[in-house]
Amino acid sequence: MDDPNREHWEQLATIQRPGGNLALVELHPMLTMVSSVGPPELDFPYEFDGPHVFEGSGSYANPESDVSWTIVQFAHSLGEVVTAAVDAGLAITHLVEHTSASLNPRSPGTGMDVDGRYRYHIGEGAAVGSGSYPLPVLFTLLATASDRHQPN
Repeated sequence: MDDPNREHWEQLATIQRPGGNLALVELHPMLTMVSSVGPPELDFPYEFDGPHVFEGSGSYANPESDVSWTIVQFAHSLGEVVTAAVDAGLAITHLVEHTSASLNPRSPGTGMDVDGRYRYHIGEGAAVGSGSYPLPVLFTLLATASDRHQPN
């Protein structure tokens, strides 16, 4: 199954000037899989398997608003994201997975801890220090455009 998002990486590499930098901060694919932490339930794939269409109403600003929406999402593993960037001619200079965020990356389930950071805990107690473990919630990828601008 062809991934239409691979073209986006290639276009990005083409328009960046040599030595140009890319900073991507995105939801971690592990977080997008989990719909519930107690008990753990998964509702989205980890890696690419085609488009997923979702419909609903409301908005992030007002869940009760009379606005209808349709979105199409694609799952991408962390390895797929990194490989697509490299294949597009970008040199990865930094990759970090974050187990906390300053804003709530997904609700419900992502709770604010006593330090004011949001974490998605799996395990007993689902809180810091209670035998639970936080899942990665975000990742940061930094890359530099090479001189070649020739995607693989």
